[in-house]
Amino acid sequence: MAKIAIYFSWIALDAATLFYTMAISDHPLPQVTSCEVFDTGFDCKQSLLNYFGFSYILIVALVTGLCLAAASRVERRIAYAVSGALTLL
Repeated sequence: MAKIAIYFSWIALDAATLFYTMAISDHPLPQVTSCEVFDTGFDCKQSLLNYFGFSYILIVALVTGLCLAAASRVERRIAYAVSGALTLL
């Protein structure tokens, strides 16, 4: 029973991460960065997805993959490894 709850918890974390990252991908940079405070030479009105491009999609895919890996095999060592990797990201 506990393994099923852990499985669904990892799936819920994955779904919440995907929803949040896709929801904010169209927000302009000043809402999530200090772009307007420091002169970076970039257009602060562009969206996060346009600014970060492929690396934004890569990070979302990496986080999703880690959560799904933890959900696929509910073991303590995998959960610790995934939690550590998510902390480092």
